[in-house]
Amino acid sequence: MGSVWEPIVHFEEVLVDGEPVSHAALIQLDMRVGSSTVKMGGIAGVETKPEYRMRGFARKCMMRTIRYMHDHGYDVSMLFGIPNFYIKFGYAPCLPEHTLTVRVRDAEEAERLDEYDIREFTENDIDPVLKIFNENNRERTCTIVRKRNKWIGFRRGKRPGYPPPALVWEKGDEVVAYVSFHRFMDPDRDYTRYDCEFLVTEIGVKERRVFSTILKDLAAKAMERRFEHIRFSLPLDHPFTEYCHRFGSESVVRYHKDSGGMMRIINQRTLFHKIEDELQRRVRERKVENVHVEVKTELASTEFRVKDRELSVGEGNGRGMNRIELPQSILTQLVVGYRSVQDVVNDRRVKVRGNIRLLEALFPKSFPYMWVLDRF
Repeated sequence: MGSVWEPIVHFEEVLVDGEPVSHAALIQLDMRVGSSTVKMGGIAGVETKPEYRMRGFARKCMMRTIRYMHDHGYDVSMLFGIPNFYIKFGYAPCLPEHTLTVRVRDAEEAERLDEYDIREFTENDIDPVLKIFNENNRERTCTIVRKRNKWIGFRRGKRPGYPPPALVWEKGDEVVAYVSFHRFMDPDRDYTRYDCEFLVTEIGVKERRVFSTILKDLAAKAMERRFEHIRFSLPLDHPFTEYCHRFGSESVVRYHKDSGGMMRIINQRTLFHKIEDELQRRVRERKVENVHVEVKTELASTEFRVKDRELSVGEGNGRGMNRIELPQSILTQLVVGYRSVQDVVNDRRVKVRGNIRLLEALFPKSFPYMWVLDRF
């Protein structure tokens, strides 16, 4: 339950005759929205004993946890949920699942450069790997800000026959790249699918020149274990994904209807205050001038006004000449780039008045992603 490196900050539990029958846990993480960061509450370990289900106990835990987040300054909340349950609490899908697959015999064609040495990850690599991770992900929405003296590195699993938790590549004495592997290592559970896959869950690099060596070395490791494919959990716009195109790779993206990685806004006012610098950056990049729009949800109304490419964010009155009215769940999907403005305006739950083109600059479609080892 919970992240492998963050403690539980709040725990809700329902007792029946003194016996715990349902519970939910909360962890606190800093999450990126572009180059800005927000306070995110990650809900994990929601569970009710089978004989006590369908009696509203999990609902009570969820509602109390959401209230706790609102009262303690959280901006957004995330979870990884089962189908058709968390939408009733305002959560909406926001994280597509990305998988890149390369045949081992094709990956073997990559060139190995002698300037790089490969070895297993050790605790001494935590600082350089952490630096690479945060630099690689400094503008990727939904990634977690891993912090020095808190992130514990990659844990070794318990099941025999697996690759090490991570590998690093050095040039001289400098760590220039790392790769981590899946950690589904509970020996008492059946993870047959992962026994049949050579699954890479994370890649970080300081220089793209190392890509060919990484792929070549991974092909050799996969061959040792008689795997036919290497699978990577990587977003579509990751540079390593593009590099693998030349080897005949396959990319698959799965969009969940009402499950998977989901998010909701907890406090609309503080959220837009926190990401104002990122929104200002987008306005300047797109050279937006002299326009305004109001965004109204059941939580609040927010006005965005641009004058001479300078953005101001304030409280709206819900009656602006240019405005959009929509559920916070859809606004959440806009904020992280999961859906485009053009798609959202065709949703029957959305009402538009006047010119809302400013939203296309504020909330462009992108590739939100949370690395597997940060999920909870």
